[in-house]
Amino acid sequence: MAKLFEVRSDVLSDLRGLIDSWRGFNGMIQGAATFSIVVDTNVVLGDLLWLVVKRRNPEARTELMEIIAAGTAVVYVPPRLLQEVREQIPLIAADKGLDAEKLFAEWENYRTSLVVMDPGQDTIRAHAEGVDPDDADFVALEQTMCAAGIFSKDKHIAKMGGNQISIETIASLRGYSRATAIELTLKVNGLVLTLLGAAAIRSLFAGCRALIESLARAPEWVKMALLVGGAFATLHPGTREYLTRQLKSAFDGIRGVSPDVIEELAAAITLMQTQQSLAKEHLDSAMRELERNSPGDSEPKPVPHGNNTKSR
Repeated sequence: MAKLFEVRSDVLSDLRGLIDSWRGFNGMIQGAATFSIVVDTNVVLGDLLWLVVKRRNPEARTELMEIIAAGTAVVYVPPRLLQEVREQIPLIAADKGLDAEKLFAEWENYRTSLVVMDPGQDTIRAHAEGVDPDDADFVALEQTMCAAGIFSKDKHIAKMGGNQISIETIASLRGYSRATAIELTLKVNGLVLTLLGAAAIRSLFAGCRALIESLARAPEWVKMALLVGGAFATLHPGTREYLTRQLKSAFDGIRGVSPDVIEELAAAITLMQTQQSLAKEHLDSAMRELERNSPGDSEPKPVPHGNNTKSR
């Protein structure tokens, strides 16, 4: 069952937009969390090195790249980062015997996922007298954007008043993205199929008697039909009762098939609930670390965004 509903975390970005924009959901499905994060130059350079030196699968991505693609992180950088990366690439290439052109090529693609924002000179100057003036732009941007923190390997970030985000937090957000992608795929598709009505369900199941014995070879509409189980865990109690009655009617006349279908529906619900719990564990872990590292009384606070929860 897990393999049947295997999805990449990228789909979470599309699901966010669908949940926010389609009135048919009417608040029955809660969206996913998004965090505003500032990223330091050392992290970007580390990712570029990994892409050029260690990546074997051309579709492989770093943890940061994955949570950006999933929409779990919106990453901001100050203009200073662009300058530092351009200056450091030739030096790194020379030091490690790498092709600078390859590094620049990866950088051109990588930078499209970053949002460049100038925090303003006044805010930067307010931090310029700190222990590491080079970090002033990043700390100023974090405060300007009310971001969750700064993903950096530089220990001076905290001493400059910034909320340093560790690789462990990024890993937790990646785990959250992967689990939530599966959870919301089941919920969204289950609810969509439910809204089609019992007549459509009966029509979909009418010809599946010979196919149900092998789900792996079943057509896509059969797999989609199984996703209706997700609706059991997302709809209001009254709607659940209505759906139960309609499903009972839909299965009437295909008794030789319905036990298998019901078993798959139950498995779909179990998988969805498991992924929902896993997503919560990862999100709670990330939030604990963010709050633990927040300077003073500051802590990341979630603010509503449509059906989504966006933490900034």
